[in-house]
Amino acid sequence: TDNSGKCPLHYAVEGEASMNTIRCLVKCNPKCAEMQDADGKTALMLACEQTGHLETSSGEDIAKSGHAEEVVEVLARASPQSIMLEDEEGRTALEHALVREAPALMIGMLMR
Repeated sequence: TDNSGKCPLHYAVEGEASMNTIRCLVKCNPKCAEMQDADGKTALMLACEQTGHLETSSGEDIAKSGHAEEVVEVLARASPQSIMLEDEEGRTALEHALVREAPALMIGMLMR
């Protein structure tokens, strides 16, 4: 980890790295999937923050998901216990997904 408590998996998720990269990082170090950064955020929480709805500079509401649903599935399977971890604000991955109005499929994955 670095000074902010982030491991390579955190950066890969934030940078929207390919699924091959995400899977490789999880396979090489499964514990990384449950690591929390200085803000208490796991890679799963970061993936949940990257989905849902965004507002453009012109005020247009657009859906954003990219491959976040697949990332969430991989991370949740790698570290089921990380689903219940809370960040410094007391939010779980599910709560991050709900705030971002994530698709129902993603919400369902986090509720299992």
